[in-house]
Amino acid sequence: MNSLRLSIIIPTLQEEDNLARLLKQIRRQKGIEVEILVADGGSRDGTEGVARAFGARWIVAVAGRGRQMNQAAKVAGGEELLFLHADSGLPAVANFLAIAVAALVEARVRLGSEAVAGHFPLRFATTRKRLGRQLRFHEWKSRLNRPFCANGDQGLLLSRAFFRQLGGFDESLPFLEDLRLGEKIRHSGHWVTLPGELVTSARRFEVEGYEVRTLLNLLVVVGATTGLQASLSELPEIYRPHSESPEIFRPHSESPGTCRSPVGGSRPREEGEPRTRIARCLKWLAATVGRLPPGERIRWWYRLGIMARSHGLWQVFLWLDLRVGRTRLGTRRPFLAFHDRLLAPLTRLGIFDAMAAILLYLAFLGSRSCQGRRLSERLSHGP
Repeated sequence: MNSLRLSIIIPTLQEEDNLARLLKQIRRQKGIEVEILVADGGSRDGTEGVARAFGARWIVAVAGRGRQMNQAAKVAGGEELLFLHADSGLPAVANFLAIAVAALVEARVRLGSEAVAGHFPLRFATTRKRLGRQLRFHEWKSRLNRPFCANGDQGLLLSRAFFRQLGGFDESLPFLEDLRLGEKIRHSGHWVTLPGELVTSARRFEVEGYEVRTLLNLLVVVGATTGLQASLSELPEIYRPHSESPEIFRPHSESPGTCRSPVGGSRPREEGEPRTRIARCLKWLAATVGRLPPGERIRWWYRLGIMARSHGLWQVFLWLDLRVGRTRLGTRRPFLAFHDRLLAPLTRLGIFDAMAAILLYLAFLGSRSCQGRRLSERLSHGP
């Protein structure tokens, strides 16, 4: 293992505290030679000082996670590349990284291919019990190698040669670079789940709210899978940087009417901010689809039906395993197994995609009708 050299690439923007914690954990690792590259997108805090204090290479790049990581990958010297987010955490296992690289090498031999990439299962770090229960479903999903399940929070480990073969991360948007590269890997190589768990911050869910963030994540995936990814640039707020995200949960120590800023201090709370943000995103989606030519609009709804059937249906059965089956992580999942063995082959028929599209369209019309009635009621009652 000592002969293998690993380059760890960490994109940052205002990550002074999280980066210090992660770099300290990396420097405690044994059994493998490690090079750390911090690719920064314009931090104004002490991120650079932290990176240099731990002996990391400081890479200045244009803001945007894809651009930052690509820039660092160009100068990385390791045979293997590991992309980590700054709010990730390594478990208290001294050879965690060495074990991961060994598992990747073993997978290449087993699969007979160099085109193999690995990701870690996730464990969310949060002190909020209700949020922790809600996020268990996402922890379960992170253990699976299914479309759009591998994201940047889980880390990405692959050879430098395979990364170059894939063409690196997409730089056209400030987000989605992980999902896009993940699907490239799925089509041209193999995904494997690495041993151990990667701890990740639940701050985006804590800051934006679980329901809000989950819905916005869904809109991102919808855009990515139905041909609207280019239009997502019209809605940058759908995935704001942490430093710009509104605080939705106010700690008890703060005075009413204020909220904590992720970069320190507090600011006035914007009334109805989460609901308004979701409404703007849904309005954008309806307007974007509405601008499509009639034929393309029908095809878009059909693609949405395919997504619901192929990417959404199995998640219902995984949720049943979690809620009803009460199966422990890593053990059998009977409801999901039922879907994969019996239901999935049946629903691959095109008629089910069309049925899903029709149901989604009817639900959309129903929601528009309800919104119209509520608006009429408000107008009739006056201000």
